[in-house]
Amino acid sequence: MSNEFPFDSFFETQVPLKNTKNLLHLEAEIHHQLRQVLAAEKYSAYFENHLKISDLADSNVKMTVTSDFIKFMVESQFLKEIHQIVEEVVGPNLNIKIEVESKIHEGLSSNKNNILKTITDEALQGENKPKKVSEVKFLINNLHPTKQDKISTADSSYMRHLEESRSILLDSSKTFDNFIVGPSNNLAFTISQTISKNPNRKENKGVYPSVFIYGNSGLGKSHLLHAIANQVKLGCPDLLVYLVSGREFISEFVSALSSKTTKEFQEKYYEKIDVLIIDDIHEIGGKDETQNEFFHIFNLMMQKGKQLIFTADKRPSEIRGLSERIQSRLQGCLLVDVQKPDFETRMAILKKRMVDFDIFIPEEILSLIAFNIQNNIRELESALIGLHAQANILNKNIDELLVKELLNKSGNFSSPSLTIDQVCKAVSLYFKIPLPDLKSKSRSGEISKARHIAMFLIKKHLRLTLIDIAEYFGGRDHSSVIHAINKIKVSSESETQISRDISSIESNF
Repeated sequence: MSNEFPFDSFFETQVPLKNTKNLLHLEAEIHHQLRQVLAAEKYSAYFENHLKISDLADSNVKMTVTSDFIKFMVESQFLKEIHQIVEEVVGPNLNIKIEVESKIHEGLSSNKNNILKTITDEALQGENKPKKVSEVKFLINNLHPTKQDKISTADSSYMRHLEESRSILLDSSKTFDNFIVGPSNNLAFTISQTISKNPNRKENKGVYPSVFIYGNSGLGKSHLLHAIANQVKLGCPDLLVYLVSGREFISEFVSALSSKTTKEFQEKYYEKIDVLIIDDIHEIGGKDETQNEFFHIFNLMMQKGKQLIFTADKRPSEIRGLSERIQSRLQGCLLVDVQKPDFETRMAILKKRMVDFDIFIPEEILSLIAFNIQNNIRELESALIGLHAQANILNKNIDELLVKELLNKSGNFSSPSLTIDQVCKAVSLYFKIPLPDLKSKSRSGEISKARHIAMFLIKKHLRLTLIDIAEYFGGRDHSSVIHAINKIKVSSESETQISRDISSIESNF
Protein backbone atom coordinates (compact mmCIF):
# COMPACT_ATOMS: atom_id res chain seq x y z
CA MET A 1 0.00 0.00 0.00
CA SER A 2 1.32 3.46 -0.88
CA ASN A 3 2.78 5.72 1.85
CA GLU A 4 0.55 8.47 0.46
CA PHE A 5 -2.60 6.55 1.43
CA PRO A 6 -4.74 8.96 3.54
CA PHE A 7 -4.69 7.10 6.84
CA ASP A 8 -5.62 10.19 8.88
CA SER A 9 -9.02 10.36 7.23
CA PHE A 10 -9.85 6.81 8.26
CA PHE A 11 -9.26 6.79 12.02
CA GLU A 12 -9.25 8.89 15.13
CA THR A 13 -8.39 8.18 18.75
CA GLN A 14 -11.04 8.51 21.37
CA VAL A 15 -11.74 7.55 24.95
CA PRO A 16 -10.89 3.86 25.58
CA LEU A 17 -13.75 1.49 24.85
CA LYS A 18 -14.95 -0.70 27.70
CA ASN A 19 -13.53 -4.26 27.58
CA THR A 20 -11.69 -3.65 24.29
CA LYS A 21 -8.59 -5.41 25.59
CA ASN A 22 -10.71 -8.37 26.62
CA LEU A 23 -12.28 -8.42 23.18
CA LEU A 24 -8.89 -8.45 21.50
CA HIS A 25 -7.64 -11.24 23.76
CA LEU A 26 -10.74 -13.34 23.19
CA GLU A 27 -10.65 -12.74 19.44
CA ALA A 28 -6.96 -13.70 19.26
CA GLU A 29 -7.53 -16.87 21.29
CA ILE A 30 -10.52 -17.94 19.18
CA HIS A 31 -8.51 -17.51 15.99
CA HIS A 32 -5.53 -19.31 17.52
CA GLN A 33 -7.57 -22.35 18.54
CA LEU A 34 -9.55 -22.45 15.30
CA ARG A 35 -6.25 -22.62 13.42
CA GLN A 36 -5.35 -25.65 15.54
CA VAL A 37 -8.55 -27.64 14.96
CA LEU A 38 -9.45 -26.69 11.37
CA ALA A 39 -7.72 -27.41 8.09
CA ALA A 40 -5.84 -24.36 6.80
CA GLU A 41 -8.16 -23.96 3.80
CA LYS A 42 -11.29 -23.98 5.96
CA TYR A 43 -9.86 -21.52 8.47
CA SER A 44 -8.76 -19.19 5.67
CA ALA A 45 -12.11 -19.44 3.85
CA TYR A 46 -14.42 -18.80 6.80
CA PHE A 47 -12.49 -17.16 9.65
CA GLU A 48 -9.23 -15.42 8.72
CA ASN A 49 -10.09 -11.74 8.22
CA HIS A 50 -13.76 -12.73 8.33
CA LEU A 51 -14.65 -13.00 12.04
CA LYS A 52 -14.27 -10.43 14.82
CA ILE A 53 -15.51 -10.00 18.38
CA SER A 54 -17.58 -6.82 18.58
CA ASP A 55 -18.87 -6.96 22.15
CA LEU A 56 -18.49 -8.94 25.36
CA ALA A 57 -20.92 -8.06 28.14
CA ASP A 58 -22.58 -10.10 30.88
CA SER A 59 -23.31 -13.49 29.32
CA ASN A 60 -23.38 -12.30 25.70
CA VAL A 61 -20.63 -12.53 23.12
CA LYS A 62 -21.31 -10.66 19.88
CA MET A 63 -19.33 -11.51 16.76
CA THR A 64 -19.31 -9.95 13.32
CA VAL A 65 -18.59 -11.65 10.01
CA THR A 66 -18.10 -10.25 6.55
CA SER A 67 -21.04 -11.69 4.60
CA ASP A 68 -24.34 -13.55 4.84
CA PHE A 69 -22.68 -16.60 3.34
CA ILE A 70 -19.91 -16.65 5.96
CA LYS A 71 -22.56 -16.23 8.67
CA PHE A 72 -24.49 -19.20 7.30
CA MET A 73 -21.39 -21.43 7.14
CA VAL A 74 -20.13 -20.47 10.62
CA GLU A 75 -23.53 -20.98 12.26
CA SER A 76 -24.29 -24.23 10.45
CA GLN A 77 -20.86 -25.86 10.53
CA PHE A 78 -18.63 -24.39 13.24
CA LEU A 79 -20.78 -22.93 16.02
CA LYS A 80 -20.15 -25.85 18.36
CA GLU A 81 -16.36 -25.44 18.11
CA ILE A 82 -16.64 -21.70 18.75
CA HIS A 83 -18.86 -22.30 21.80
CA GLN A 84 -16.29 -24.71 23.24
CA ILE A 85 -13.42 -22.29 22.71
CA VAL A 86 -15.33 -19.32 24.19
CA GLU A 87 -16.30 -21.38 27.25
CA GLU A 88 -12.67 -22.39 27.79
CA VAL A 89 -11.50 -18.78 27.64
CA VAL A 90 -14.37 -16.86 29.30
CA GLY A 91 -16.59 -19.37 31.08
CA PRO A 92 -19.78 -21.42 30.62
CA ASN A 93 -23.37 -20.41 29.85
CA LEU A 94 -22.56 -17.75 27.27
CA ASN A 95 -24.79 -16.69 24.40
CA ILE A 96 -23.13 -16.18 21.03
CA LYS A 97 -24.72 -13.90 18.47
CA ILE A 98 -23.28 -13.53 14.98
CA GLU A 99 -24.05 -10.47 12.88
CA VAL A 100 -23.03 -9.42 9.38
CA GLU A 101 -20.93 -6.31 8.87
CA SER A 102 -22.03 -3.58 6.50
CA LYS A 103 -21.32 -3.91 2.78
CA ILE A 104 -18.50 -1.41 3.27
CA HIS A 105 -16.72 -3.79 5.60
CA GLU A 106 -17.37 -6.77 3.32
CA GLY A 107 -15.00 -5.23 0.80
CA LEU A 108 -12.19 -5.31 3.33
CA SER A 109 -12.57 -9.01 4.05
CA SER A 110 -11.53 -10.11 0.58
CA ASN A 111 -8.10 -8.44 0.82
CA LYS A 112 -5.43 -10.84 1.99
CA ASN A 113 -3.64 -8.09 3.91
CA ASN A 114 -6.74 -6.66 5.55
CA ILE A 115 -6.81 -2.87 5.10
CA LEU A 116 -8.23 -2.40 8.55
CA LYS A 117 -5.30 -4.27 10.11
CA THR A 118 -2.86 -2.18 8.07
CA ILE A 119 -4.51 1.02 9.23
CA THR A 120 -4.19 -0.19 12.82
CA ASP A 121 -0.48 -0.93 12.41
CA GLU A 122 0.22 2.40 10.70
CA ALA A 123 -1.74 4.30 13.32
CA LEU A 124 0.12 2.75 16.22
CA GLN A 125 3.43 3.74 14.63
CA GLY A 126 2.48 7.42 14.30
CA GLU A 127 3.80 10.29 16.41
CA ASN A 128 0.54 10.64 18.33
CA LYS A 129 -0.09 6.93 18.78
CA PRO A 130 -2.30 6.02 21.76
CA LYS A 131 -0.76 4.38 24.78
CA LYS A 132 -3.16 1.43 24.66
CA VAL A 133 -4.73 -0.56 21.86
CA SER A 134 -8.09 0.02 23.52
CA GLU A 135 -7.74 3.75 22.88
CA VAL A 136 -7.99 3.37 19.09
CA LYS A 137 -11.24 3.72 17.19
CA PHE A 138 -11.63 3.53 13.39
CA LEU A 139 -14.04 5.26 11.08
CA ILE A 140 -14.17 3.59 7.67
CA ASN A 141 -15.56 5.51 4.68
CA ASN A 142 -15.93 5.06 0.94
CA LEU A 143 -14.38 1.60 0.63
CA HIS A 144 -16.38 -0.69 -1.71
CA PRO A 145 -15.58 -4.17 -2.98
CA THR A 146 -14.42 -4.30 -6.58
CA LYS A 147 -15.78 -6.82 -9.09
CA GLN A 148 -12.57 -8.84 -8.72
CA ASP A 149 -12.99 -8.83 -4.92
CA LYS A 150 -16.46 -10.34 -5.35
CA ILE A 151 -15.22 -12.96 -7.82
CA SER A 152 -12.39 -13.97 -5.47
CA THR A 153 -14.78 -14.27 -2.54
CA ALA A 154 -17.21 -16.40 -4.55
CA ASP A 155 -14.45 -18.63 -5.93
CA SER A 156 -12.98 -19.25 -2.48
CA SER A 157 -16.31 -20.61 -1.25
CA TYR A 158 -15.94 -23.50 -3.70
CA MET A 159 -12.21 -24.09 -3.89
CA ARG A 160 -11.47 -23.84 -0.15
CA HIS A 161 -14.26 -26.19 0.91
CA LEU A 162 -12.49 -29.22 -0.52
CA GLU A 163 -10.13 -29.98 2.38
CA GLU A 164 -11.99 -31.55 5.29
CA SER A 165 -11.21 -30.65 8.87
CA ARG A 166 -9.03 -33.06 10.80
CA SER A 167 -10.39 -31.93 14.13
CA ILE A 168 -10.76 -34.34 17.03
CA LEU A 169 -13.92 -32.43 18.00
CA LEU A 170 -16.97 -34.62 17.52
CA ASP A 171 -19.38 -33.26 14.91
CA SER A 172 -22.88 -33.89 16.24
CA SER A 173 -24.40 -32.98 12.86
CA LYS A 174 -22.95 -36.09 11.19
CA THR A 175 -25.35 -38.94 11.88
CA PHE A 176 -26.63 -42.07 10.18
CA ASP A 177 -29.89 -40.26 9.40
CA ASN A 178 -28.23 -37.74 7.10
CA PHE A 179 -25.74 -40.16 5.51
CA ILE A 180 -26.71 -40.94 1.91
CA VAL A 181 -26.56 -44.70 1.30
CA GLY A 182 -25.89 -46.22 -2.12
CA PRO A 183 -24.32 -49.31 -3.69
CA SER A 184 -20.83 -47.89 -3.14
CA ASN A 185 -21.12 -47.56 0.64
CA ASN A 186 -24.05 -49.72 1.80
CA LEU A 187 -21.80 -52.39 3.36
CA ALA A 188 -19.75 -49.82 5.30
CA PHE A 189 -22.96 -48.12 6.42
CA THR A 190 -24.57 -51.35 7.64
CA ILE A 191 -21.47 -52.47 9.55
CA SER A 192 -21.06 -49.01 11.11
CA GLN A 193 -24.66 -49.06 12.29
CA THR A 194 -24.21 -52.54 13.77
CA ILE A 195 -21.13 -51.41 15.69
CA SER A 196 -22.86 -48.30 17.02
CA LYS A 197 -25.74 -50.38 18.40
CA ASN A 198 -23.55 -53.07 19.94
CA PRO A 199 -19.90 -51.98 20.34
CA ASN A 200 -17.43 -54.59 21.50
CA ARG A 201 -16.76 -54.72 25.24
CA LYS A 202 -15.38 -57.31 27.61
CA GLU A 203 -18.71 -58.23 29.21
CA ASN A 204 -20.69 -58.07 25.95
CA LYS A 205 -18.86 -59.09 22.79
CA GLY A 206 -19.69 -57.13 19.67
CA VAL A 207 -20.08 -58.58 16.19
CA TYR A 208 -17.14 -56.62 14.75
CA PRO A 209 -14.51 -55.89 17.46
CA SER A 210 -12.07 -54.29 15.00
CA VAL A 211 -12.98 -52.70 11.65
CA PHE A 212 -10.85 -51.08 8.96
CA ILE A 213 -12.75 -48.89 6.45
CA TYR A 214 -10.77 -47.78 3.42
CA GLY A 215 -11.35 -45.74 0.27
CA ASN A 216 -10.29 -42.54 -1.44
CA SER A 217 -10.60 -39.18 0.29
CA GLY A 218 -13.98 -37.47 0.24
CA LEU A 219 -16.22 -40.56 0.07
CA GLY A 220 -17.86 -40.25 3.49
CA LYS A 221 -15.61 -42.35 5.74
CA SER A 222 -15.22 -39.57 8.31
CA HIS A 223 -18.98 -39.00 8.33
CA LEU A 224 -19.49 -42.65 9.26
CA LEU A 225 -16.96 -42.35 12.10
CA HIS A 226 -18.73 -39.35 13.57
CA ALA A 227 -22.07 -41.12 13.16
CA ILE A 228 -20.75 -44.15 15.07
CA ALA A 229 -19.37 -41.97 17.85
CA ASN A 230 -22.59 -39.97 18.15
CA GLN A 231 -24.75 -43.09 18.27
CA VAL A 232 -22.54 -44.88 20.82
CA LYS A 233 -22.57 -41.82 23.08
CA LEU A 234 -26.35 -41.73 22.81
CA GLY A 235 -27.04 -45.46 23.22
CA CYS A 236 -24.17 -46.42 25.53
CA PRO A 237 -23.43 -43.34 27.67
CA ASP A 238 -21.33 -45.44 30.04
CA LEU A 239 -18.71 -45.99 27.33
CA LEU A 240 -15.93 -43.49 26.64
CA VAL A 241 -15.64 -42.85 22.90
CA TYR A 242 -12.46 -41.26 21.55
CA LEU A 243 -12.30 -40.05 17.93
CA VAL A 244 -8.93 -38.79 16.73
CA SER A 245 -7.16 -38.33 13.40
CA GLY A 246 -3.94 -40.18 12.66
CA ARG A 247 -2.09 -36.89 12.64
CA GLU A 248 -3.49 -35.90 16.03
CA PHE A 249 -2.58 -39.32 17.44
CA ILE A 250 1.04 -38.79 16.33
CA SER A 251 1.08 -35.27 17.79
CA GLU A 252 -0.37 -36.50 21.07
CA PHE A 253 2.26 -39.23 21.38
CA VAL A 254 5.16 -36.90 20.49
CA SER A 255 3.90 -34.40 23.07
CA ALA A 256 3.77 -37.14 25.71
CA LEU A 257 7.36 -38.11 24.88
CA SER A 258 8.64 -34.54 25.11
CA SER A 259 6.81 -33.88 28.38
CA LYS A 260 7.70 -37.31 29.78
CA THR A 261 4.05 -38.21 30.30
CA THR A 262 3.98 -41.41 28.24
CA LYS A 263 2.64 -43.34 31.24
CA GLU A 264 -0.46 -41.13 31.36
CA PHE A 265 -0.76 -41.40 27.56
CA GLN A 266 -0.70 -45.20 27.75
CA GLU A 267 -3.13 -45.40 30.67
CA LYS A 268 -5.58 -43.22 28.79
CA TYR A 269 -5.75 -45.73 25.95
CA TYR A 270 -5.33 -48.94 27.94
CA GLU A 271 -7.71 -48.14 30.79
CA LYS A 272 -10.03 -45.22 30.05
CA ILE A 273 -11.05 -45.42 26.38
CA ASP A 274 -13.73 -47.98 25.48
CA VAL A 275 -14.22 -47.17 21.79
CA LEU A 276 -11.15 -45.98 19.89
CA ILE A 277 -11.75 -44.47 16.46
CA ILE A 278 -8.74 -43.29 14.42
CA ASP A 279 -9.40 -41.52 11.13
CA ASP A 280 -6.63 -41.70 8.49
CA ILE A 281 -4.50 -44.24 10.34
CA HIS A 282 -2.23 -44.29 7.28
CA GLU A 283 -0.67 -41.09 8.69
CA ILE A 284 1.47 -43.23 11.04
CA GLY A 285 3.27 -44.74 8.04
CA GLY A 286 7.00 -44.12 8.41
CA LYS A 287 6.65 -43.05 12.08
CA ASP A 288 8.50 -45.94 13.76
CA GLU A 289 8.17 -44.87 17.41
CA THR A 290 4.47 -44.06 17.00
CA GLN A 291 3.90 -47.40 15.30
CA ASN A 292 5.62 -49.20 18.15
CA GLU A 293 3.32 -47.50 20.68
CA PHE A 294 0.27 -48.11 18.50
CA PHE A 295 1.16 -51.81 18.28
CA HIS A 296 0.99 -52.16 22.08
CA ILE A 297 -2.19 -50.05 22.29
CA PHE A 298 -3.86 -52.21 19.66
CA ASN A 299 -2.92 -55.48 21.40
CA LEU A 300 -3.89 -54.42 24.90
CA MET A 301 -7.17 -52.82 23.87
CA MET A 302 -8.13 -55.97 21.97
CA GLN A 303 -7.24 -58.08 25.03
CA LYS A 304 -9.40 -55.87 27.21
CA GLY A 305 -12.37 -56.24 24.86
CA LYS A 306 -12.41 -52.66 23.54
CA GLN A 307 -13.89 -51.56 20.22
CA LEU A 308 -11.40 -50.46 17.52
CA ILE A 309 -12.30 -48.65 14.28
CA PHE A 310 -9.87 -47.25 11.72
CA THR A 311 -10.03 -45.58 8.31
CA ALA A 312 -7.40 -45.09 5.63
CA ASP A 313 -7.15 -44.22 1.96
CA LYS A 314 -6.07 -47.75 1.00
CA ARG A 315 -5.82 -51.33 2.30
CA PRO A 316 -3.31 -51.97 5.12
CA SER A 317 -1.05 -53.97 2.78
CA GLU A 318 -0.84 -50.96 0.43
CA ILE A 319 0.06 -48.30 3.03
CA ARG A 320 3.66 -47.21 2.69
CA GLY A 321 5.90 -47.17 5.73
CA LEU A 322 3.86 -49.55 7.89
CA SER A 323 5.83 -52.22 9.71
CA GLU A 324 4.94 -55.81 8.96
CA ARG A 325 3.44 -56.39 12.39
CA ILE A 326 1.22 -53.29 12.14
CA GLN A 327 0.07 -54.40 8.69
CA SER A 328 -0.71 -57.82 10.14
CA ARG A 329 -2.81 -56.37 12.97
CA LEU A 330 -4.77 -54.06 10.68
CA GLN A 331 -5.17 -56.75 8.03
CA GLY A 332 -6.80 -58.88 10.75
CA CYS A 333 -9.59 -56.31 11.16
CA LEU A 334 -12.79 -56.62 9.17
CA LEU A 335 -11.83 -54.83 5.94
CA VAL A 336 -14.58 -52.74 4.34
CA ASP A 337 -14.08 -50.64 1.23
CA VAL A 338 -16.00 -47.51 0.24
CA GLN A 339 -16.14 -46.86 -3.49
CA LYS A 340 -17.02 -43.91 -5.67
CA PRO A 341 -20.76 -43.14 -5.56
CA ASP A 342 -22.86 -43.98 -8.61
CA PHE A 343 -24.95 -41.38 -10.43
CA GLU A 344 -28.13 -41.95 -8.39
CA THR A 345 -26.23 -41.67 -5.12
CA ARG A 346 -24.52 -38.48 -6.27
CA MET A 347 -27.90 -36.99 -7.17
CA ALA A 348 -29.32 -38.00 -3.78
CA ILE A 349 -26.35 -36.37 -2.02
CA LEU A 350 -26.81 -33.14 -3.98
CA LYS A 351 -30.54 -33.01 -3.22
CA LYS A 352 -29.95 -33.64 0.49
CA ARG A 353 -27.22 -31.02 0.74
CA MET A 354 -29.37 -28.56 -1.20
CA VAL A 355 -31.93 -28.81 1.61
CA ASP A 356 -29.21 -28.61 4.28
CA PHE A 357 -27.76 -25.44 2.73
CA ASP A 358 -31.24 -23.97 2.20
CA ILE A 359 -30.74 -23.32 -1.49
CA PHE A 360 -32.63 -24.35 -4.64
CA ILE A 361 -30.99 -25.56 -7.83
CA PRO A 362 -32.95 -26.97 -10.80
CA GLU A 363 -32.87 -30.74 -11.39
CA GLU A 364 -31.08 -30.42 -14.74
CA ILE A 365 -28.30 -28.40 -13.11
CA LEU A 366 -27.91 -31.01 -10.37
CA SER A 367 -27.65 -33.69 -13.06
CA LEU A 368 -24.90 -31.72 -14.78
CA ILE A 369 -22.93 -31.47 -11.52
CA ALA A 370 -23.44 -35.17 -10.74
CA PHE A 371 -22.27 -36.12 -14.24
CA ASN A 372 -19.06 -34.10 -13.98
CA ILE A 373 -18.10 -34.75 -10.34
CA GLN A 374 -17.91 -38.50 -9.87
CA ASN A 375 -15.12 -39.28 -7.43
CA ASN A 376 -15.54 -37.09 -4.37
CA ILE A 377 -18.57 -36.25 -2.21
CA ARG A 378 -16.81 -33.21 -0.79
CA GLU A 379 -16.45 -31.80 -4.30
CA LEU A 380 -20.18 -32.26 -4.85
CA GLU A 381 -20.94 -30.26 -1.70
CA SER A 382 -18.38 -27.63 -2.68
CA ALA A 383 -20.06 -27.20 -6.06
CA LEU A 384 -23.35 -26.33 -4.34
CA ILE A 385 -21.62 -23.89 -2.00
CA GLY A 386 -19.79 -22.33 -4.94
CA LEU A 387 -22.93 -21.93 -7.02
CA HIS A 388 -24.77 -20.38 -4.10
CA ALA A 389 -21.92 -17.94 -3.51
CA GLN A 390 -21.65 -17.05 -7.19
CA ALA A 391 -25.40 -16.41 -7.41
CA ASN A 392 -25.52 -14.28 -4.24
CA ILE A 393 -22.29 -12.32 -4.53
CA LEU A 394 -22.19 -11.83 -8.30
CA ASN A 395 -25.98 -11.67 -8.71
CA LYS A 396 -26.02 -14.38 -11.38
CA ASN A 397 -28.64 -16.95 -12.27
CA ILE A 398 -27.79 -20.58 -11.51
CA ASP A 399 -27.75 -22.06 -15.00
CA GLU A 400 -25.64 -24.35 -17.16
CA LEU A 401 -23.23 -21.55 -18.05
CA LEU A 402 -22.55 -20.77 -14.38
CA VAL A 403 -21.91 -24.48 -13.66
CA LYS A 404 -19.44 -24.65 -16.55
CA GLU A 405 -17.61 -21.55 -15.31
CA LEU A 406 -17.36 -22.91 -11.78
CA LEU A 407 -16.32 -26.45 -12.66
CA ASN A 408 -13.85 -25.33 -15.32
CA LYS A 409 -11.90 -23.52 -12.61
CA SER A 410 -11.23 -26.83 -10.88
CA GLY A 411 -10.84 -28.86 -14.08
CA ASN A 412 -14.00 -30.87 -13.39
CA PHE A 413 -16.14 -29.99 -16.39
CA SER A 414 -16.66 -32.15 -19.46
CA SER A 415 -19.57 -32.35 -21.86
CA PRO A 416 -21.91 -35.33 -21.37
CA SER A 417 -21.52 -36.95 -24.82
CA LEU A 418 -21.92 -40.61 -23.84
CA THR A 419 -22.94 -42.99 -26.64
CA ILE A 420 -24.32 -46.53 -26.74
CA ASP A 421 -21.01 -47.76 -28.17
CA GLN A 422 -19.07 -46.22 -25.28
CA VAL A 423 -21.32 -47.91 -22.74
CA CYS A 424 -20.98 -51.31 -24.37
CA LYS A 425 -17.20 -50.95 -24.82
CA ALA A 426 -16.88 -50.13 -21.09
CA VAL A 427 -18.90 -53.26 -20.23
CA SER A 428 -16.88 -55.33 -22.70
CA LEU A 429 -13.55 -54.19 -21.24
CA TYR A 430 -14.70 -54.68 -17.65
CA PHE A 431 -15.87 -58.28 -18.17
CA LYS A 432 -13.15 -59.03 -20.77
CA ILE A 433 -15.78 -60.13 -23.28
CA PRO A 434 -15.37 -59.17 -26.98
CA LEU A 435 -17.93 -56.61 -28.11
CA PRO A 436 -19.29 -58.90 -30.91
CA ASP A 437 -20.02 -61.59 -28.27
CA LEU A 438 -21.87 -59.01 -26.17
CA LYS A 439 -24.12 -58.24 -29.14
CA SER A 440 -24.47 -61.86 -30.22
CA LYS A 441 -27.25 -64.40 -29.55
CA SER A 442 -25.05 -66.34 -27.11
CA ARG A 443 -26.79 -67.34 -23.88
CA SER A 444 -23.75 -68.38 -21.85
CA GLY A 445 -24.00 -67.21 -18.24
CA GLU A 446 -21.15 -64.67 -18.23
CA ILE A 447 -22.07 -63.16 -21.59
CA SER A 448 -25.77 -62.91 -20.69
CA LYS A 449 -24.93 -61.21 -17.39
CA ALA A 450 -22.70 -58.66 -19.15
CA ARG A 451 -25.31 -58.06 -21.86
CA HIS A 452 -28.04 -57.48 -19.27
CA ILE A 453 -25.86 -54.98 -17.40
CA ALA A 454 -25.09 -53.19 -20.67
CA MET A 455 -28.82 -52.87 -21.44
CA PHE A 456 -29.48 -51.61 -17.91
CA LEU A 457 -26.75 -48.95 -18.18
CA ILE A 458 -27.85 -47.84 -21.64
CA LYS A 459 -31.40 -47.29 -20.44
CA LYS A 460 -30.13 -45.54 -17.32
CA HIS A 461 -27.77 -43.07 -19.01
CA LEU A 462 -29.03 -42.59 -22.56
CA ARG A 463 -32.32 -41.33 -23.95
CA LEU A 464 -32.98 -44.38 -26.10
CA THR A 465 -36.18 -46.36 -26.49
CA LEU A 466 -36.43 -50.04 -25.67
CA ILE A 467 -36.77 -50.73 -29.40
CA ASP A 468 -33.52 -48.80 -30.09
CA ILE A 469 -31.68 -50.87 -27.49
CA ALA A 470 -33.14 -54.15 -28.75
CA GLU A 471 -32.13 -53.25 -32.32
CA TYR A 472 -28.53 -52.56 -31.23
CA PHE A 473 -28.29 -56.03 -29.70
CA GLY A 474 -29.06 -57.95 -32.88
CA GLY A 475 -32.69 -57.06 -33.40
CA ARG A 476 -34.06 -58.69 -30.25
CA ASP A 477 -37.62 -58.22 -29.07
CA HIS A 478 -38.00 -55.21 -26.76
CA SER A 479 -39.49 -57.47 -24.07
CA SER A 480 -36.08 -59.10 -23.64
CA VAL A 481 -34.63 -55.66 -22.91
CA ILE A 482 -37.34 -55.03 -20.28
CA HIS A 483 -36.52 -58.40 -18.68
CA ALA A 484 -32.77 -57.61 -18.61
CA ILE A 485 -33.26 -54.14 -17.10
CA ASN A 486 -35.63 -55.36 -14.38
CA LYS A 487 -33.38 -58.30 -13.53
CA ILE A 488 -30.29 -56.12 -13.05
CA LYS A 489 -32.25 -53.51 -11.12
CA VAL A 490 -33.42 -56.12 -8.60
CA SER A 491 -29.98 -57.78 -8.44
CA SER A 492 -28.16 -54.48 -7.84
CA GLU A 493 -30.34 -53.82 -4.81
CA SER A 494 -29.71 -57.24 -3.25
CA GLU A 495 -26.30 -58.35 -4.52
CA THR A 496 -23.30 -56.26 -3.49
CA GLN A 497 -21.10 -57.57 -6.31
CA ILE A 498 -23.56 -56.53 -9.04
CA SER A 499 -23.81 -53.01 -7.63
CA ARG A 500 -20.01 -52.81 -7.49
CA ASP A 501 -19.71 -54.02 -11.09
CA ILE A 502 -22.13 -51.30 -12.21
CA SER A 503 -20.35 -48.59 -10.22
CA SER A 504 -16.93 -49.63 -11.59
CA ILE A 505 -18.17 -49.63 -15.19
CA GLU A 506 -19.80 -46.22 -14.80
CA SER A 507 -16.55 -44.74 -13.49
CA ASN A 508 -14.89 -45.82 -16.78
CA PHE A 509 -17.41 -44.13 -19.10
